[in-house]
Amino acid sequence: MYYLVALLPQPEMKLLPLIPRAAGCWTFWLATFLTLVGGLFLQGCGAKPAPKLTASEQHAFDSASPTLAQMWQTALVAGSSNDYVTAQTLLYGLSRTDLTPEQTEAVGKEITALKQRLNAAAQKADPAALKALEELRQNSVRRRATGE
Repeated sequence: MYYLVALLPQPEMKLLPLIPRAAGCWTFWLATFLTLVGGLFLQGCGAKPAPKLTASEQHAFDSASPTLAQMWQTALVAGSSNDYVTAQTLLYGLSRTDLTPEQTEAVGKEITALKQRLNAAAQKADPAALKALEELRQNSVRRRATGE
């Protein structure tokens, strides 16, 4: 019992000197703010590698209909040759069809990888990537206008 009473603040104890005042210690608050913001910023830094398709994901459309299998193969070839518009159009077309969970996962990974490659190329001012981004934006605006 003696120890509990000793740990409780007594009326004559002053805790306020331990807490810096906002007006008198602006550097403390500034340092605290910058530390928090810096910590949050650093958590998002570092480019994450594009997800790689596993062998089973690459062959996820082998048992699909010939049309879907052809779309998948064409999208993979277009993506590997940096034909971003064709690849993204085909992949989004595939994503709107009735797919198995494995096929859905493969399409999602390939869309993510394609977007990462496109954005990385655009940041390096690659003319083909910049042109593809512009074309994809225009296609998006047209789709919204027509209600697709």
